[in-house]
Amino acid sequence: MRNKMKVILTILILLFFVEAFSQNKENDSIYFKYNENYILFYENFKNLNYKEFERRVLQNISKTKTEGYFILKKTDTLYNLNPKQIFDLKEYVENRAFYYSGTYNKTINKDLLKEKIFNKYKVFIVKNNTFITIRQHPFENFYNSYYPIKYEDKNKYPTQLKDTLYLKYNKKYLIEKIHPYENYTYYYFKNSGNNGSFFLKQKIFH
Repeated sequence: MRNKMKVILTILILLFFVEAFSQNKENDSIYFKYNENYILFYENFKNLNYKEFERRVLQNISKTKTEGYFILKKTDTLYNLNPKQIFDLKEYVENRAFYYSGTYNKTINKDLLKEKIFNKYKVFIVKNNTFITIRQHPFENFYNSYYPIKYEDKNKYPTQLKDTLYLKYNKKYLIEKIHPYENYTYYYFKNSGNNGSFFLKQKIFH
């Protein structure tokens, strides 16, 4: 009798985990409608020269009104899926919930983006009734910023409102460099591998 109860209990536990897994698997997928100006695939522009890339960037900025774009790598294309809901990726992430703090800030918090979307769900990009899967790695950079960028026509794209942050220069933490060819000054944090650099636009004296 005891062995029979163990068998029944084991079956019930297995059924519970199978049901929980199937529900979790369904909830672990999220679907976003393809937006050619906001979602870029590596395959579409990897052979572009910089001039053509810049032209497309300016075109995309004028249409999306965002500070960046998604750059994704395709892994497969599926068919005949039946998602309950397909979201607009731009509307989904371009809001205060994903921005860094600040009255005017529209810069995406990439770590939060990964936590809430790309490390949590299997992402599908829906294009013409096909479902594109993308490479999703914990260290993948899914979102790129447009800035800083130089515009040929400075009047066409007005300066965006920005919050102000003051950093006191301290050579213990910051490295000052002058570009060897273009002669502009830039800074980056020590031990950052030259990542996260920022540029000196002008000096203001008080």
